[in-house]
Amino acid sequence: MRVAVSPGKGTGTWTINVATRDRTALLARVARVLADCNLEVVTADTANVASGQTAIVFNGTPQLYMYDDTANALVRRTRDASG
Repeated sequence: MRVAVSPGKGTGTWTINVATRDRTALLARVARVLADCNLEVVTADTANVASGQTAIVFNGTPQLYMYDDTANALVRRTRDASG
């Protein structure tokens, strides 16, 4: 599984990329983690790729400023939820 958090294209936005094997309720579990981290999801795109892999891209705005430790926690919690 790979999770990357980076500044988005718009001011104050973030992009979260998730690549993992597909499983039931994956999108819902990851979206819940983002909500728990106070990230308002503006858009989400998914794609199924070879061998049952899924790519999910979320774009959103945090309710509070996202510090590096928040981004790291988001990555960790997303990995746990997708596991």
